[in-house]
Amino acid sequence: MNDLEFAWDWLVNAENQTTIAFIGGGLGTVMVGLWAIYKHFTEDAKKDTPKTSITASGNGMAAGVSITATATGNGPAIVATGPVNIVNNNGIMLAEYEVGLKRREQEVRADLAQANAADKGQIMLLEKQLAAVQAKLQNPEAALAEYKQKLAEASKALDELKQEVPQQQLQQAQQALAQGQPGAAETIFQKVYAQGKEKAAEAAYQLANLAYDRIDYANAYKFSHEAATLQPDNVLYLNEAGVIAYTLGHYVEAESLYQRALTINEKALGSDHPDVATSLNNLAVLYVGQGDYAKAMPLYKRALKIYEKALGPDHPDVATSLNNLAELYRAQGDTAKAEPLLQRALAIVERALGPNHPKVATSLNNLALLYKTQGEYAKAEPLLQRSLAINEKALGPDHPDMAADLNNLAELYREQGNYAKADPLYQRSLAIVERALGPNHPNVAGSINNLALLYKTQGNTAKAEPLYQRSLAIREKALGPDHPDVATSLNNLAALYYMQGDYAKAEPLLQRSLAIKEKSLGPKHPSLATGLKNYAALLRTLNRIPEAEKLEARAKAIRAKP
Repeated sequence: MNDLEFAWDWLVNAENQTTIAFIGGGLGTVMVGLWAIYKHFTEDAKKDTPKTSITASGNGMAAGVSITATATGNGPAIVATGPVNIVNNNGIMLAEYEVGLKRREQEVRADLAQANAADKGQIMLLEKQLAAVQAKLQNPEAALAEYKQKLAEASKALDELKQEVPQQQLQQAQQALAQGQPGAAETIFQKVYAQGKEKAAEAAYQLANLAYDRIDYANAYKFSHEAATLQPDNVLYLNEAGVIAYTLGHYVEAESLYQRALTINEKALGSDHPDVATSLNNLAVLYVGQGDYAKAMPLYKRALKIYEKALGPDHPDVATSLNNLAELYRAQGDTAKAEPLLQRALAIVERALGPNHPKVATSLNNLALLYKTQGEYAKAEPLLQRSLAINEKALGPDHPDMAADLNNLAELYREQGNYAKADPLYQRSLAIVERALGPNHPNVAGSINNLALLYKTQGNTAKAEPLYQRSLAIREKALGPDHPDVATSLNNLAALYYMQGDYAKAEPLLQRSLAIKEKSLGPKHPSLATGLKNYAALLRTLNRIPEAEKLEARAKAIRAKP
């Protein structure tokens, strides 16, 4: 019986790496592994506001061909025509920002603990918010940079309200924004929105942005929907509403919004404009998230052709499209088509950004993952080592992102049976996560699980058992007793007891794991089929064949479902 949870790569494991962040001019991205939604747009001709560049966080890459401004130090970059109010955001300190994130994490956890178990929609919303705040805590420097830019954009939006709001009130709100306090600005936007006049849509859009950044998805959804309704031909608002709808799993609504944005862009800009490619990418990401690869493939291919034609074959945005297309091929098991795309993407970012840029490390990691999938460990190892060296130099040896790099290399060694090399890397990865997030964080539970798996693989059950037990305890306390991750930990501990021949301990854990999965994921989820097969294996060992056959038949029916 194998563990259900493996942590080869946090970049491609949707469970461990779901990052939600605002980028560019108030734009949003949802990144699940390498799948990235980019919101690049051409504004309504009535609004003479050029677009800012798009830059993705969390080891991703973003596409965009807009005018670009580069900030120095920790300041935001602003591109605009007309007067611009430059706000000094240096008053927001990293330590203060992290305290706010941790406070928000505790608020969401408290809401989860009090949520009605029957209200699955509310629980799903809270779990997505918890994942988002944890992603920010994983890389608080990048999250803070995005937050500063968001506040600068809100300040700029206040400049457009001089006819509606007294100047002194605007200045006070802008000064508060400079110190990381958006409350006064939100009050102004709320007032303008409630008036229902010309600026109401922009006010709703800004309220959605600020709510999204503080990880208040209910209000982000409400106001983004309002902005898109008030100005249904504004591609910016359509994309914003689409991203938030996608984040909350409202796929039909997101598809409609993205389709409309695509139609508007094609009509206004022509079929070969980069903004059209971005709309195509957004739709493709949506289809990938739903597992509809057949719809996603032609969209990714068309987006790549547009970027190549408009920007040239060696532009970094072309590398992004290559990565997206390669990931789709890899997900379909077509590694032969994925490999040359990833190789070309790596070459592009090396030329464009230099050999030691963190995005080069990301491309190295992606290619290494492909080689690992192919069993080409000799090719994967030097790429992972180089990726680790780049990030260690760029980010420092104790940066939270280093934990993922160390884990990836450790997992490669574990699969090769090189346990002596894997152990210290897993240990170091765990230490970094514990320092960054505290000893009782769910991500710590994942790192503990990986180390336990190493010891289990070696047959060292005495070391593995307390680690699996600690991982389970952390998840139960942090996520609640009925979370799918708790089911995974129960299965992993049961697998250990099964290996030891302690079937009496293994069976109740497998039974509870199955109950949680069926309750939280539904009776037809693939993960439930895996759990059924695991329990059936135990029952066969106990010679309870009729019971085993019933579970196997049910698992087969789930997997046969198209």
